[in-house]
Amino acid sequence: MTEAKIIDACIATLRVTDRTCGCRTQSARRAAQSVVGYGRWHNETGVPHLCLYVNVAKPDISNLRRIYRELDVPMVVRNTRPLGWQHVAVSSNPGFIHRDGGEHGSLGCFVQRLSAPDEHYVLSNAHVMAWGSQQPAAESDPILAADGTEIAKLSDWVRPIPGPGFENVIDAAIARTELEPDNVIEGLGSLVGSSAIITPNMLVRLRSPATQQVSVGRVTDLNFNHRFTPRIPGQPPSASYGFMGQVIVEPVVRGGRLTAPGDSGSVWVNEQNEVVGLHVAGSHLMAAFCRFSAIRKRFDVDVIPVATQADTAFVARSVPQADSDSLDTVARTIFGEARGENRGGRIAVAWVIRNRVSEPGWWGDDYVSVCRKAWQFSCWNQGDPNYELLLRVDDSNAVFRECLDVADDVVSGRAPDPTYGATHYHHQAIQPTWSVDAEPSVRIGVHVFYNDIS
Repeated sequence: MTEAKIIDACIATLRVTDRTCGCRTQSARRAAQSVVGYGRWHNETGVPHLCLYVNVAKPDISNLRRIYRELDVPMVVRNTRPLGWQHVAVSSNPGFIHRDGGEHGSLGCFVQRLSAPDEHYVLSNAHVMAWGSQQPAAESDPILAADGTEIAKLSDWVRPIPGPGFENVIDAAIARTELEPDNVIEGLGSLVGSSAIITPNMLVRLRSPATQQVSVGRVTDLNFNHRFTPRIPGQPPSASYGFMGQVIVEPVVRGGRLTAPGDSGSVWVNEQNEVVGLHVAGSHLMAAFCRFSAIRKRFDVDVIPVATQADTAFVARSVPQADSDSLDTVARTIFGEARGENRGGRIAVAWVIRNRVSEPGWWGDDYVSVCRKAWQFSCWNQGDPNYELLLRVDDSNAVFRECLDVADDVVSGRAPDPTYGATHYHHQAIQPTWSVDAEPSVRIGVHVFYNDIS
């Protein structure tokens, strides 16, 4: 059995076990009561750990390790506080929707019934379109835009199951609409469908209607189990709801924030612009989404794909074909500049190279000249400690094989540009003079990218 499966088995046991039983001291009991969830968390190298999620700023690590020591798996403790739903009471933001008298959240995307493709629906959280009101939801309830215009009628939603267990899997609702489907999301581009594939450390993106910015995050937990205690009409005020199998996303830049109040119901997409999840909850530390594959199965729906990719988030300009020497040079540059990054960080660096090739200038006009231009990509400077490493490395090195794969995906255009056309970047620990008054296009990993440097 793999380490990940062993940890998932531990989580299944913990979901039905009261760990406060057997605590002999007050401090041990408080430590056990601080645990509000469990997960399979992965570090940046992909190693899985059993994660204890707590709701206190300073968890009692020593007592927690004693309480859970018999599980004998790698373990971490992480603070979720204050992870919660991200709807808002009132808003005029044009990206928000709500049920009459309810909280405002985001219109995720347009979906169609698999068994009846002509039936179109808007998708969002159930706590936006069904639960978030003083009155219990009913079929055909109007779903309104922020200005009060009716855009859809509530069709189906997941009813929350309260109790001590972790019975809930998705927080979603669909509403039948006669609007022309528009799955081109500003900043993300055209949605091309959905995907059930979610892997540790993959990069995902969300366009926040609240901030009107695109966030880039890293998937860190594939089996997040957590409890919420919201107020839902028709349920006791103290009722709590356990959710299992959720996905946790953390900022690729330490200290960055992914989501804001009002983002409930937004979609998370992968690098191919396929929807992988529906945003459920967030905090300044992390975000949680439910898997779109579970929504697809529950409602018999799928994302309505945009027919053309001409209007994606950033339309890459054409570039010359790359020969084997060019791909090798790009891969060595990625290895020298970003071998410590995950795949998403390496793709971002490779796109800076491609974007420079697409705009020939003082920095060169092909892949080799762009990569080896003096004092640009520092790994090629002869005094740089990376220089000898990148000259010696070959495909017996697993990281370099990944860099070769990234180079091929970016040069061929198979991997979308996550930098929005950036031609410059720098490490987050420094501030070059050319960047002082410039606005970053995105931050990915340890690098800050710019698309407006002349």
